[in-house]
Amino acid sequence: INAEYMGHLLSVYFFSNFCSMAAQNVKAIAVPLAAIAFVLFGGYFLMSCCVVSASPNEWLLVISGGNLKSAGVGTTEFLGPFDKSVKFPASIRKVTFSAQQVSKEMQGIEVSGFLVWAVYRDGDGPFKAYKYGMVGSPELASQADNNIRGMAESIVRHQVANLGLSEVIANRELLRNTVRAEMLKVVQGWGMWLETVEVTDVRVLSQKVFDDLQTEFRQNLYLKAEAIRMNTTKDLELQRLKQDDEKNKIESETRAEQAQRDLWIQLETQKQQSKVNEEKHQMELEQLQREQNISLERAKNYAKVKELEALEEIKLNKLKVENELELLKARMEVEKNTPPAMLQKDLIQAVRDIYSQLPIREVKLFNSANGKGLDSLIPGLAQISEVLKNENN
Repeated sequence: INAEYMGHLLSVYFFSNFCSMAAQNVKAIAVPLAAIAFVLFGGYFLMSCCVVSASPNEWLLVISGGNLKSAGVGTTEFLGPFDKSVKFPASIRKVTFSAQQVSKEMQGIEVSGFLVWAVYRDGDGPFKAYKYGMVGSPELASQADNNIRGMAESIVRHQVANLGLSEVIANRELLRNTVRAEMLKVVQGWGMWLETVEVTDVRVLSQKVFDDLQTEFRQNLYLKAEAIRMNTTKDLELQRLKQDDEKNKIESETRAEQAQRDLWIQLETQKQQSKVNEEKHQMELEQLQREQNISLERAKNYAKVKELEALEEIKLNKLKVENELELLKARMEVEKNTPPAMLQKDLIQAVRDIYSQLPIREVKLFNSANGKGLDSLIPGLAQISEVLKNENN
């Protein structure tokens, strides 16, 4: 609490000292401040009375003693004691016009168009426009539009009266340039400038005359259209015939190519069929050859088997004969002391048994020795055995 109280006391002390010092210095600065305020007020009054400015879309004219001192758009000027300033819009204006007049052929024509004018920017053009009442207020601008409209209509009537009907209708550029050139000679003296003059419509007042004027054009156009139509029909027909010929040619070529392809396919098919038939025939021949080989092999095998069987049978028979001979020899050894008559009987029976078991197709008789006793038979039997061996071989 003591700190806050001390702060307030210090604030009051310093404020009182400042007020006492300011009161002492007021007398010293009051005179210079009054002088500065007087100078600033006088300068502001002087600037408000003698300096004039125009908007960016306004003309500013400074006139002195009835003469133009300066002119500009959106400028700022310092006026002298005897100078006067004038402001007016710097915009362009559009004026429409329409004039009716008979041509050299005494046919009524109505010409419509428009023109665009503005203040002449060079020299004292703006001053002339203001001086002759072309600008300055909406009423003056409207009166200027009427004046320039009347002049344009008058010049158009004069030109139409001295031109032919076809020239007025077809050559609008001539009419436009003539009207603009004639008007510029006058309006520049009024401080005006023509930006452009355009003819928008030229109309023949008589509908019959207008239709008659178009008759030649319509007929020519009809003839031209008919000629074009006939030529087009002819060209289309020729193109159609050409296309038909090309189509027939292409179809013929296509058919020929198709026939050639079919023939080629047929030949290839025949070749392939011939090749298949040849391969089939070859396979059949090979099959027959294999069958023949198999048959021959079977026959050979069968013959070999039969031969082997026959050889085996012969070998068996030979063994049997040899065994029989061995038995016979043994028997003969045993029967040496047997009476001859008994031996001969047994021998004949043994021979009969042996030869009954042999595959004998023919019989050969051999006389061995003198035919006395069993000893005389053994060489004969040996000879028979040798003959059998030779036949088997």
